[in-house]
Amino acid sequence: PWPTMAMQVCHWSQAEKMGMGISMNAQKQFTLVLPFKLSGYHGANELLRLTDILLPSLDKFLDSNAVHTFFIVCKDDEVQIVKEALSGQKIPVNIEVRSENTLLKPETIANTKGWYIQQLIKLGVARVVATEYYLVLDADCFLTRYFTYTNLFHGDKLITNTESWTVHKDWWLNSLNIMEMSLEEISNNAVIAATPQSLKTGVVLELLDLLDHKAGRVGWEAYLSERKFTEFSLYWLFLIRNNLTHLYHSGNSPVLLGNALWNLHHPQNPGFFARLLPKRFRPGVTLSEENTRLIRQHVDACFQHNGDSFFSLVQSNINGISVEWLSAQLQKYWRPNASAQDTDAGENRSSC
Repeated sequence: PWPTMAMQVCHWSQAEKMGMGISMNAQKQFTLVLPFKLSGYHGANELLRLTDILLPSLDKFLDSNAVHTFFIVCKDDEVQIVKEALSGQKIPVNIEVRSENTLLKPETIANTKGWYIQQLIKLGVARVVATEYYLVLDADCFLTRYFTYTNLFHGDKLITNTESWTVHKDWWLNSLNIMEMSLEEISNNAVIAATPQSLKTGVVLELLDLLDHKAGRVGWEAYLSERKFTEFSLYWLFLIRNNLTHLYHSGNSPVLLGNALWNLHHPQNPGFFARLLPKRFRPGVTLSEENTRLIRQHVDACFQHNGDSFFSLVQSNINGISVEWLSAQLQKYWRPNASAQDTDAGENRSSC
């Protein structure tokens, strides 16, 4: 049986009273977490995405004093490659490149598909996080305006992108099964969306304890590796189960992510696209001149219409949009004193 709600709430109160291992100088800081692999969809260059897009955006817009540590977690045989790539990089925050072996058991990694390993990392990292909150990123995210510790919150609650559970039905149905909860408990309410998201470290630790309890001798990692789930849906359901969602998260504006381009069928701001292309990237695909213009317009909108959000993304699996091309479009925003109106005719003549 699951531990009682009263036991869990009491445990949180005691844990928070004791500081949950959080150092005094980390109390007004947060941790960044990036599960990472060198090669993305169809061999996309994720290292270039990290060094030429994500990190420059953090250098430009992030208050470095607000970040305790930036964990980049990758395969054991990729750690040194990532470290070498970052050695000549302007690093705005304290970065710690970690092997996934330091967070997960070797047998878990060997027996789990890559996408699910990333989900496990986003939960397991809570056991090494030294701050009360951590912000989970993907490599295709980038900041579009100034961001500091207080921007994590609306009032005293974490700002949170939400959506209907029906957007990703399988995620929620699978996680509901794990948590032994009914669909009625989420059917009429918004639920947490995808990355980027901020999590309360203590809640994740309690979730892991609860999963450990359910898993018994095999432990939470092995238990989840045999099932379908997502990290955020488990986290959200855990909050709902204990009637704590309203205490820690706000779905009000502003939110973390805005103007996201998931694919050419489903941009978060859909008015830009007149023509639709197949969703997945195919090597050799060339966008039409019109679509190229519209995508540039969307990239600019990420910085011009970001009053209610802080991050944006252009997903790495979109037809014909190479990391190199996207990086070239974004460079003008990393320049000192760059503004949303700062454009360059030469860049605008480049192609995807």
